Amino acid sequence: MRILIAALLGAVCGSFAALVADRVPRSEPIVVGRSKCRSCERELKFVDLIPVVSWMTLRGHCRSCDASFGSSSAVIELLTSGVFVVCALAIENPIVLVAHWILCTGLVSLTVIDIATLRLPRDIIHATAAIGVPVLFAASITGDELFRMRTSLVGALCALCAMTVLYVASSGRLGDGDVRLSPLLGAFLGWWSLPAVFSGFFLAFLLGSVIGTAMIITGRSSRSKAIPFGPFLAAGTILTVVLEIDVLT
Repeated sequence: MRILIAALLGAVCGSFAALVADRVPRSEPIVVGRSKCRSCERELKFVDLIPVVSWMTLRGHCRSCDASFGSSSAVIELLTSGVFVVCALAIENPIVLVAHWILCTGLVSLTVIDIATLRLPRDIIHATAAIGVPVLFAASITGDELFRMRTSLVGALCALCAMTVLYVASSGRLGDGDVRLSPLLGAFLGWWSLPAVFSGFFLAFLLGSVIGTAMIITGRSSRSKAIPFGPFLAAGTILTVVLEIDVLT
């Protein structure tokens, strides 16, 4: 039942993440106004907004004008659902789990936007931190583990300082959005342990180097072309939590 709830909730949150990733770059309100077909401007009904199911039922097309919606929303919903399930398998404490679900939802939106626009909107970073970190701290209080709040704050500070130094040293090749995102990730990783902060960011840079080199070799990118680093930071953080959680605790 726990896994089923995680999968369903992940799909719902993935739908929201896709909405955020679609509207924020265009400076459109997130919670105001129902989603519309971009082709005929028809407002979508509730039955057209059921995660994954609606896309499969309509085969990715508008009910009115038959315009294609594409598969990006369904992919995001499935991806988020999968990440929620993985977190549920790794994290037993329900409050800690909810905090990481909040983080993952924000990271999915940021990943999609960064891939499309090479931007990491600060509004999403701040909102994720404002909602997720207090929940994480609540877990520390209810679990009588106040020391985790301290290591979380130290982790955020260490991540911010390290990324700031790298930003200056990179002469702008590292984006300022990556620097803004770092304390949020450092706070979550630091909540587990300070070594986890190093592990998460080391893994992010390792993944970025390997995949970036592969893209250059295959001709999909070049040394002069910027590569979004936000997705690697997100992947490094999530992988560190779900793969090393037994070691870190």
